Amino acid sequence: MTGASKRQSATESPTSLCVLADPYLHSYQVRALETAIEEAGVNVALVIVNDESDPDYDPDREASAVNGGLGLDAVSLFWDVLERERAWTLLIAEKKLAEELGFRPPIPNRVPVESVECLADAELRRVDPLQDGAWYELPEETVSSIAAADVAIRFGFGLIRGDVLTAPAYGVLSFHPADIRRYRGLGPPKAFLDGQDVMGVTLQRLTDDIDGGEIVACRDVDVSDCRTLWECYDRLHDCQADLLATGIANLRDGAVESTVPEELGPYNSITRRREPAFAGRILLKHPMDCPGTVRSHVWLSICGDRPVPPGFSIRVFTYVQPPV
Repeated sequence: MTGASKRQSATESPTSLCVLADPYLHSYQVRALETAIEEAGVNVALVIVNDESDPDYDPDREASAVNGGLGLDAVSLFWDVLERERAWTLLIAEKKLAEELGFRPPIPNRVPVESVECLADAELRRVDPLQDGAWYELPEETVSSIAAADVAIRFGFGLIRGDVLTAPAYGVLSFHPADIRRYRGLGPPKAFLDGQDVMGVTLQRLTDDIDGGEIVACRDVDVSDCRTLWECYDRLHDCQADLLATGIANLRDGAVESTVPEELGPYNSITRRREPAFAGRILLKHPMDCPGTVRSHVWLSICGDRPVPPGFSIRVFTYVQPPV
């Protein structure tokens, strides 16, 4: 039975929610669940946690590095990230240093799934997914369990496909921090470079197409006063915290049935962010006088209120650029 036929035969609107999660949730994801439970009246009975066997990935160490200071975990993780993300590591390092030096508010902590209060009564089941390249599929018995829920939300597992997408009556929902009709894949960084004053957040019902699902809810976000990419992400995450409850309400009144996108935006591969030219353009677009960047404080601590010379930030980027 397809997802559409399941919805037609359902006697009640979606009230039960299954969460597909990584071992740690971001705080905005926790807020989205709390808001959906409180405002949309859904209950979470099952949480499927990604228990992938990957010797190169340690979620506990990553969470420790993100939540803590510049300790051994952070230094060790930096080299792993540098090997994987190459030039994009410069932006991650700038953000982390700005937080540690007090130039930018620290990012919210990552929370272990088992410590999320609103999930305390849910069954928590750890699953090792089946991997095929960048795609993940869930074991048949797991898919059968997920089918008992009315709808699922993906907060982990990366790109998923297979029978799980149509197992719940209302499908599997997932956030994309951009409007998929304009920016698919690497959304916010490309929109930031394009100088967009408004970015979007899409809650989509997943299909096998990357960022090509059925739009359940979409909201524009004003980022005209955001001076760095990270400020844009902060604003988009705040929007996501409220949009899940809106999306569930849309499913209940059937508003989603006619919102298949007529045209999708071009797909921007996330691997582009690893290119020195792409990462460098974002880093240089962060203004020197913005309090949220390390470079601005380096200049101010040395030169006070004197104007920043045109080539200052370029020389800094050239100095710290990792080898290609």
